[in-house]
Amino acid sequence: MFCATSFYFLCSAFGDEKNEYEIIAHRVRLHIFPSSNEIACTDTISVRLLSKQVKQIKLSLSPIYSIDDAEINGRESNFKRSRDVIEFSNIPSDSVISIVLSYSGTLVHRTEFSQLTNDRALLREEEILPHGIKNLHYVRLNII
Repeated sequence: MFCATSFYFLCSAFGDEKNEYEIIAHRVRLHIFPSSNEIACTDTISVRLLSKQVKQIKLSLSPIYSIDDAEINGRESNFKRSRDVIEFSNIPSDSVISIVLSYSGTLVHRTEFSQLTNDRALLREEEILPHGIKNLHYVRLNII
């Protein structure tokens, strides 16, 4: 069983770049398996569309993760993936959409920002969560 004596979650938000959309919320359920250095995650990402002509949304996610499921507004979504970019098309015209991504993978190496041991986890947002242009208003993180 994983007993966290320390857990640090480094989060960054930026929103000054001009774009057609921005991430405004993350609702994350993160499973940590310290004995195998694996994580499994379901992230519900709220995206505000800043333009009515949005044709695609691109999010970055480390290539060490395989995507198990993807939905937009409760419907299965097709996406393209090339290395660390996930590209969604057929975007609904709603002003705010919900993208749900389920993925899992093994943290194969330590970085200066992320490492996982039996007694602590140090995880950088960009190394474990999908990311893009942000103007975060809300983040909920459930660790299992």
